[in-house]
Amino acid sequence: MKFGMRKPSLKKSISARTKGRMTRQIKRALIPGYGKRGMGWLHPKRAMYNRVYRRTTFGVGDVARVLSGTKTGKRRTGSSPAAPAAHRPTRAERSQQLKLRLSVLSETEQQEVDDYVLPRMPKKRTAYILCILTGLLGGHRYYLKSYISGVLMAILLLVSPVLTLIWWLIDLIRLSGMVDDRVLDLTDEIITTIEKRHLEAAGMGLSDTSSTVSESSSTVAAEIPVEAWYPADTEKFQRNEVETEFLRQLYRQVKEAGLSPSLVEVQRLSDGTLKCTYGEEEMGRVRLQKRKHTLTYWQDGTETVLEGELPDFLPHLATWIEHIN
Repeated sequence: MKFGMRKPSLKKSISARTKGRMTRQIKRALIPGYGKRGMGWLHPKRAMYNRVYRRTTFGVGDVARVLSGTKTGKRRTGSSPAAPAAHRPTRAERSQQLKLRLSVLSETEQQEVDDYVLPRMPKKRTAYILCILTGLLGGHRYYLKSYISGVLMAILLLVSPVLTLIWWLIDLIRLSGMVDDRVLDLTDEIITTIEKRHLEAAGMGLSDTSSTVSESSSTVAAEIPVEAWYPADTEKFQRNEVETEFLRQLYRQVKEAGLSPSLVEVQRLSDGTLKCTYGEEEMGRVRLQKRKHTLTYWQDGTETVLEGELPDFLPHLATWIEHIN
């Protein structure tokens, strides 16, 4: 039985993705149950060997994924259920969320975002030049402020030039996306700073006010962050950034309507839906888990279920507020 790193073979890799893939498709069409989980145990000796082999060896792709910070995505084995990993938003989802957060800022704050991001924004042309000239030493990763991976790349060059070359080729292919991710990180950084400033300013306003005890307590309750509404993570469903953005917009509109956010309660239903109530009155329901997203609202006594994405739902928050007023 082999232990350690598997010997890379370009010929076998190409064969598995061309001839091997076609062979598997033909067998899947002709042999009932081929490719289904558990069918491999019809050949116990081979199945046991493959299972041990996968656990005692690793390939170049596994090393590249670990070094680049991506998950291996291995299939779980065993009968015990495991908690699902938190949803990692795609680049398009992150961009959409940042646009929504940017849209609620003032013009001065939006200009502040531009002034922060533009001077620090990496250029793709420069990144490609550095990757071609100094990529094996991690020069492009230093340029993108990934200092740890840059150092690891330089050290790996001394240990295994072949692995470093493969890593460099992977980076060269995905470099454009890496630059885009860096721009999104910069934008998220400055927007988060501005949002924290808003919360701090609200807190300062509270300390300066000297009104009655009841007014003070209601104002304190109005400044509760949206995380206070969030139900705890479950085995099936965990908090995600889309839900957080939705609750942030709900929090803002509840305050603008002169209502107390402390009276809002959010409950997680069995299908992942968030049920939002104000006092004893149900405001509406929203499901922002998995692929199918829905929003439920009431208008003129009629229940309406809308399918779409977060930008489609936000205009209907006003209907939620009207329903409880």
